[in-house]
Amino acid sequence: MKILSYTSLVRVVDPRYPTNLAILVLSILAGGVQFGFTIAQGSDLLTSLTNAIPIGLTVFLTWAVAREIDPEHELSAFLGLALAIPGYYLFNPPDLMAVFMMLLLIRIINRTTGISSRILDSLVVSGLGLWLTYQGNWIYGFLTAAALLIDSRLPPPRNQNLVFSMVITVFTFLIMIFLLEPITILGTIQTPDFYLVLVMSILIIPLIISTRRIELVCDFSPERVNPLRAQAGQIFTVTSLIIVWLLQGREGIGNLFPIWSSVLALSLSYIFSLFLSRIWNR
Repeated sequence: MKILSYTSLVRVVDPRYPTNLAILVLSILAGGVQFGFTIAQGSDLLTSLTNAIPIGLTVFLTWAVAREIDPEHELSAFLGLALAIPGYYLFNPPDLMAVFMMLLLIRIINRTTGISSRILDSLVVSGLGLWLTYQGNWIYGFLTAAALLIDSRLPPPRNQNLVFSMVITVFTFLIMIFLLEPITILGTIQTPDFYLVLVMSILIIPLIISTRRIELVCDFSPERVNPLRAQAGQIFTVTSLIIVWLLQGREGIGNLFPIWSSVLALSLSYIFSLFLSRIWNR
Protein backbone atom coordinates (compact mmCIF):
# COMPACT_ATOMS: atom_id res chain seq x y z
CA MET A 1 0.00 0.00 0.00
CA LYS A 2 1.43 3.34 -1.09
CA ILE A 3 0.06 5.13 1.96
CA LEU A 4 2.44 3.11 4.16
CA SER A 5 5.28 5.15 2.71
CA TYR A 6 3.90 8.15 4.59
CA THR A 7 2.23 6.77 7.71
CA SER A 8 2.29 3.69 9.91
CA LEU A 9 -0.81 4.60 11.89
CA VAL A 10 -3.45 3.55 9.38
CA ARG A 11 -5.19 0.24 10.03
CA VAL A 12 -7.57 -0.70 7.25
CA VAL A 13 -11.08 -1.65 8.38
CA ASP A 14 -11.87 -4.12 5.62
CA PRO A 15 -15.65 -4.79 5.65
CA ARG A 16 -15.04 -8.23 4.16
CA TYR A 17 -13.76 -9.28 7.59
CA PRO A 18 -16.73 -10.16 9.87
CA THR A 19 -15.72 -8.17 12.96
CA ASN A 20 -14.87 -5.11 10.86
CA LEU A 21 -18.24 -5.30 9.14
CA ALA A 22 -19.93 -5.70 12.53
CA ILE A 23 -18.39 -2.54 14.01
CA LEU A 24 -19.21 -0.52 10.91
CA VAL A 25 -22.83 -1.66 11.09
CA LEU A 26 -23.04 -0.98 14.84
CA SER A 27 -21.53 2.49 14.44
CA ILE A 28 -23.94 3.41 11.66
CA LEU A 29 -26.85 1.89 13.59
CA ALA A 30 -26.02 3.87 16.74
CA GLY A 31 -25.83 7.08 14.74
CA GLY A 32 -29.01 6.21 12.86
CA VAL A 33 -30.97 5.59 16.06
CA GLN A 34 -29.79 8.89 17.52
CA PHE A 35 -30.62 10.66 14.25
CA GLY A 36 -34.14 9.23 14.21
CA PHE A 37 -34.71 10.05 17.87
CA THR A 38 -33.60 13.67 17.38
CA ILE A 39 -35.79 14.03 14.28
CA ALA A 40 -38.74 12.64 16.22
CA GLN A 41 -38.24 15.39 18.80
CA GLY A 42 -38.73 17.99 16.08
CA SER A 43 -35.12 18.96 15.34
CA ASP A 44 -34.02 19.87 11.83
CA LEU A 45 -31.82 17.63 9.67
CA LEU A 46 -28.56 19.44 10.41
CA THR A 47 -29.09 19.39 14.16
CA SER A 48 -30.08 15.73 14.04
CA LEU A 49 -27.00 14.86 12.00
CA THR A 50 -24.79 16.83 14.38
CA ASN A 51 -26.19 14.75 17.26
CA ALA A 52 -25.88 11.45 15.39
CA ILE A 53 -22.26 11.61 14.25
CA PRO A 54 -20.66 11.79 17.75
CA ILE A 55 -22.41 8.65 19.03
CA GLY A 56 -21.43 6.74 15.89
CA LEU A 57 -17.81 7.85 16.29
CA THR A 58 -17.92 6.98 20.00
CA VAL A 59 -18.96 3.42 19.18
CA PHE A 60 -16.24 3.04 16.56
CA LEU A 61 -13.47 4.60 18.67
CA THR A 62 -14.39 2.47 21.70
CA TRP A 63 -13.89 -0.63 19.57
CA ALA A 64 -10.72 0.71 17.90
CA VAL A 65 -9.09 1.58 21.22
CA ALA A 66 -9.97 -1.84 22.62
CA ARG A 67 -8.29 -3.50 19.63
CA GLU A 68 -5.10 -1.61 20.52
CA ILE A 69 -5.26 -2.31 24.26
CA ASP A 70 -5.84 -6.04 23.76
CA PRO A 71 -4.84 -6.90 20.18
CA GLU A 72 -4.93 -10.64 20.84
CA HIS A 73 -8.68 -10.99 21.49
CA GLU A 74 -10.71 -9.32 18.75
CA LEU A 75 -14.18 -10.26 19.97
CA SER A 76 -13.58 -8.75 23.41
CA ALA A 77 -13.28 -5.34 21.77
CA PHE A 78 -17.07 -5.24 21.35
CA LEU A 79 -17.74 -5.63 25.09
CA GLY A 80 -16.74 -2.04 25.82
CA LEU A 81 -19.78 -0.85 23.88
CA ALA A 82 -22.00 -2.13 26.70
CA LEU A 83 -20.45 0.55 28.92
CA ALA A 84 -19.61 3.23 26.37
CA ILE A 85 -23.11 3.70 24.98
CA PRO A 86 -24.82 4.23 28.38
CA GLY A 87 -21.81 6.35 29.40
CA TYR A 88 -22.36 8.57 26.39
CA TYR A 89 -25.71 9.62 27.85
CA LEU A 90 -24.69 9.47 31.51
CA PHE A 91 -21.80 11.88 31.00
CA ASN A 92 -21.55 14.62 28.44
CA PRO A 93 -20.39 13.36 25.02
CA PRO A 94 -16.70 12.40 25.26
CA ASP A 95 -13.88 14.50 23.90
CA LEU A 96 -13.56 12.57 20.64
CA MET A 97 -10.41 14.43 19.60
CA ALA A 98 -8.70 13.42 22.84
CA VAL A 99 -9.88 9.81 22.44
CA PHE A 100 -8.60 9.75 18.85
CA MET A 101 -5.32 11.25 20.04
CA MET A 102 -4.93 8.52 22.64
CA LEU A 103 -5.68 5.88 20.00
CA LEU A 104 -2.80 7.16 17.86
CA LEU A 105 -0.41 7.33 20.82
CA ILE A 106 -1.17 3.75 21.87
CA ARG A 107 -0.67 2.63 18.28
CA ILE A 108 2.70 4.37 18.09
CA ILE A 109 3.82 2.53 21.21
CA ASN A 110 2.54 -0.98 20.46
CA ARG A 111 3.12 -0.91 16.67
CA THR A 112 0.28 -3.28 15.84
CA THR A 113 0.77 -2.30 12.22
CA GLY A 114 4.28 -3.74 12.33
CA ILE A 115 5.83 -0.50 11.06
CA SER A 116 7.59 2.17 13.11
CA SER A 117 6.20 5.68 13.03
CA ARG A 118 7.06 7.88 10.07
CA ILE A 119 8.04 11.54 10.20
CA LEU A 120 4.47 12.45 9.19
CA ASP A 121 3.09 10.40 12.09
CA SER A 122 5.29 12.19 14.59
CA LEU A 123 4.33 15.55 13.12
CA VAL A 124 0.60 14.73 13.22
CA VAL A 125 0.53 13.54 16.84
CA SER A 126 2.79 16.42 17.87
CA GLY A 127 0.44 18.89 16.20
CA LEU A 128 -2.63 17.31 17.81
CA GLY A 129 -0.97 17.25 21.22
CA LEU A 130 0.01 20.90 21.02
CA TRP A 131 -3.42 21.88 19.67
CA LEU A 132 -5.12 20.16 22.61
CA THR A 133 -2.64 21.91 24.90
CA TYR A 134 -3.56 25.27 23.37
CA GLN A 135 -7.24 24.44 23.97
CA GLY A 136 -6.46 24.16 27.67
CA ASN A 137 -5.93 20.40 27.89
CA TRP A 138 -2.20 20.75 28.49
CA ILE A 139 -1.81 17.24 29.87
CA TYR A 140 -2.16 15.84 26.34
CA GLY A 141 0.97 17.68 25.30
CA PHE A 142 2.91 15.84 27.99
CA LEU A 143 1.20 12.51 27.21
CA THR A 144 2.20 12.93 23.57
CA ALA A 145 5.79 13.61 24.61
CA ALA A 146 5.73 10.57 26.91
CA ALA A 147 4.40 8.24 24.19
CA LEU A 148 7.04 9.36 21.71
CA LEU A 149 9.74 8.99 24.37
CA ILE A 150 8.57 5.43 25.09
CA ASP A 151 8.61 4.62 21.38
CA SER A 152 12.16 5.94 21.08
CA ARG A 153 13.39 3.69 23.89
CA LEU A 154 11.62 0.37 23.27
CA PRO A 155 13.18 -2.08 20.82
CA PRO A 156 13.43 -1.55 17.95
CA PRO A 157 13.74 2.16 18.85
CA ARG A 158 12.60 5.04 16.68
CA ASN A 159 15.26 7.59 17.64
CA GLN A 160 13.61 10.50 15.82
CA ASN A 161 10.82 10.46 18.40
CA LEU A 162 13.24 11.31 21.20
CA VAL A 163 13.77 14.67 19.49
CA PHE A 164 10.03 15.13 18.92
CA SER A 165 9.39 14.30 22.58
CA MET A 166 11.81 16.96 23.80
CA VAL A 167 10.44 19.58 21.40
CA ILE A 168 6.81 18.90 22.41
CA THR A 169 7.73 19.13 26.10
CA VAL A 170 9.33 22.54 25.59
CA PHE A 171 6.43 23.89 23.50
CA THR A 172 3.87 22.54 25.98
CA PHE A 173 5.58 24.44 28.80
CA LEU A 174 5.72 27.60 26.68
CA ILE A 175 2.01 27.37 25.84
CA MET A 176 1.16 26.80 29.50
CA ILE A 177 3.23 29.78 30.65
CA PHE A 178 2.37 32.36 28.01
CA LEU A 179 -0.99 31.40 26.49
CA LEU A 180 -3.07 29.67 29.16
CA GLU A 181 -4.86 30.95 32.23
CA PRO A 182 -3.46 30.00 35.67
CA ILE A 183 -3.62 26.23 35.98
CA THR A 184 -5.33 24.15 38.65
CA ILE A 185 -3.10 21.15 39.27
CA LEU A 186 -5.62 18.75 40.83
CA GLY A 187 -9.27 18.24 39.97
CA THR A 188 -12.08 17.52 42.40
CA ILE A 189 -11.66 13.91 43.51
CA GLN A 190 -14.92 12.18 44.46
CA THR A 191 -15.00 8.95 46.45
CA PRO A 192 -16.97 6.85 43.88
CA ASP A 193 -14.51 7.89 41.20
CA PHE A 194 -11.59 6.89 43.39
CA TYR A 195 -13.01 3.37 43.78
CA LEU A 196 -13.62 3.17 40.03
CA VAL A 197 -9.97 4.05 39.35
CA LEU A 198 -8.77 1.62 42.00
CA VAL A 199 -10.86 -1.25 40.61
CA MET A 200 -9.75 -0.53 37.06
CA SER A 201 -6.10 -0.44 38.08
CA ILE A 202 -6.37 -3.82 39.79
CA LEU A 203 -8.48 -5.57 37.17
CA ILE A 204 -6.14 -4.68 34.30
CA ILE A 205 -3.13 -6.37 35.94
CA PRO A 206 -3.95 -9.97 34.85
CA LEU A 207 -4.50 -8.81 31.26
CA ILE A 208 -1.18 -6.97 31.22
CA ILE A 209 0.61 -10.05 32.56
CA SER A 210 -1.06 -12.30 29.96
CA THR A 211 0.09 -10.03 27.14
CA ARG A 212 3.66 -11.28 27.54
CA ARG A 213 2.59 -13.97 25.06
CA ILE A 214 1.05 -12.77 21.78
CA GLU A 215 0.32 -14.84 18.69
CA LEU A 216 -1.20 -12.03 16.63
CA VAL A 217 0.70 -11.08 13.48
CA CYS A 218 1.12 -7.39 12.66
CA ASP A 219 -1.03 -5.84 9.94
CA PHE A 220 1.76 -5.07 7.48
CA SER A 221 4.59 -7.26 8.72
CA PRO A 222 5.08 -11.04 9.02
CA GLU A 223 6.26 -10.56 12.60
CA ARG A 224 4.09 -10.97 15.67
CA VAL A 225 3.09 -7.97 17.75
CA ASN A 226 5.91 -7.23 20.20
CA PRO A 227 4.66 -8.27 23.70
CA LEU A 228 6.85 -5.69 25.43
CA ARG A 229 5.40 -2.92 23.29
CA ALA A 230 1.85 -4.21 23.77
CA GLN A 231 2.32 -4.19 27.55
CA ALA A 232 3.85 -0.73 27.41
CA GLY A 233 0.80 0.46 25.49
CA GLN A 234 -1.52 -0.99 28.14
CA ILE A 235 0.42 0.57 31.01
CA PHE A 236 0.56 3.90 29.18
CA THR A 237 -3.22 3.79 28.66
CA VAL A 238 -4.08 3.11 32.29
CA THR A 239 -1.53 5.60 33.59
CA SER A 240 -2.88 8.27 31.24
CA LEU A 241 -6.45 7.67 32.41
CA ILE A 242 -5.38 8.02 36.05
CA ILE A 243 -3.41 11.21 35.37
CA VAL A 244 -6.27 12.82 33.44
CA TRP A 245 -8.66 11.87 36.26
CA LEU A 246 -6.36 13.39 38.89
CA LEU A 247 -6.15 16.62 36.92
CA GLN A 248 -9.75 16.93 35.73
CA GLY A 249 -11.80 14.85 38.16
CA ARG A 250 -15.05 13.37 36.89
CA GLU A 251 -14.88 15.54 33.78
CA GLY A 252 -11.67 13.73 32.87
CA ILE A 253 -13.44 10.38 33.15
CA GLY A 254 -16.26 11.62 30.95
CA ASN A 255 -13.90 13.03 28.32
CA LEU A 256 -12.17 9.66 27.90
CA PHE A 257 -15.08 7.41 28.79
CA PRO A 258 -14.75 5.23 25.63
CA ILE A 259 -11.25 4.29 26.80
CA TRP A 260 -12.40 3.65 30.37
CA SER A 261 -15.14 1.43 28.95
CA SER A 262 -12.64 -0.53 26.88
CA VAL A 263 -10.21 -1.05 29.75
CA LEU A 264 -12.90 -2.20 32.18
CA ALA A 265 -14.64 -4.47 29.68
CA LEU A 266 -11.41 -6.08 28.46
CA SER A 267 -10.19 -6.65 32.02
CA LEU A 268 -13.46 -8.22 33.16
CA SER A 269 -13.63 -10.33 30.01
CA TYR A 270 -10.15 -11.73 30.54
CA ILE A 271 -10.75 -12.49 34.23
CA PHE A 272 -14.05 -14.19 33.35
CA SER A 273 -12.32 -16.29 30.68
CA LEU A 274 -9.73 -17.38 33.25
CA PHE A 275 -12.50 -18.34 35.64
CA LEU A 276 -14.27 -20.39 33.01
CA SER A 277 -11.07 -22.14 31.95
CA ARG A 278 -10.36 -23.12 35.56
CA ILE A 279 -13.84 -24.60 35.95
CA TRP A 280 -13.66 -26.33 32.54
CA ASN A 281 -10.30 -27.96 33.34
CA ARG A 282 -11.39 -29.36 36.69
